[in-house]
Amino acid sequence: MSLPQETGKTVGGMQFGDHLCLLYDHERRAVLVAYIRDGLRADEKIIIDLAMVQGYTGVRATGEATWTLRGWPGSERFTEFEQKVDDAFRTSEINAMSICQYDRRWFSVKPLETLLHTHTDRVRMDDVYNDGVLRIAPTWTPPGLALHGAIEESTFAGLTSALTTIGEKTGHICLELGGVEFCDMAGLRTLLGAGTDDGLQRQLLLRNCPQHIQGLLKIALWESIPGVVVEES
Repeated sequence: MSLPQETGKTVGGMQFGDHLCLLYDHERRAVLVAYIRDGLRADEKIIIDLAMVQGYTGVRATGEATWTLRGWPGSERFTEFEQKVDDAFRTSEINAMSICQYDRRWFSVKPLETLLHTHTDRVRMDDVYNDGVLRIAPTWTPPGLALHGAIEESTFAGLTSALTTIGEKTGHICLELGGVEFCDMAGLRTLLGAGTDDGLQRQLLLRNCPQHIQGLLKIALWESIPGVVVEES
């Protein structure tokens, strides 16, 4: 059992007063780079573990919390600490925001669920594409993309761009399709083409395919396409 990854506020959408929780495994670096980059562009002070405003337009704080599992004196009250921090962020007039980092590979589900309630929300990496019809978010284990919405003619250009970009970064691509509400045969061809978009052969893993996509895959005889793997639900 694990907590879903593609939920929460995007790092690019953070505002002052946000006290967000990052449950990471491999996406930590990408989220923090975006968080720090956005702060520097906005002339905000970047602080690790301690927040103080010193003439900047605001402050962005972040800290890693895996040390709380080591049993150090006082660590048993860390949830209480997080709740007090959250209360402070909600009531403070200081322009501040924070990301608290938790390595999901070390924490069990129940403690993470408890800690989630001490934060405004979760934080996730910015979408690579979102036009209101189709939203595409990066995934990390394995590397790939999660699609939500409709794959249709108006979204083909954004989808193709996202597939090309991810294909340049990895030797295989995982497409999480559980959130796809509509896809026609042209859209399926676009997805299947991701494995050989630039002439290179990549493994293409299709995960959590809805029934309407499963039907299209049968018509397309996906089993005869090299490198394509459809994961059973």
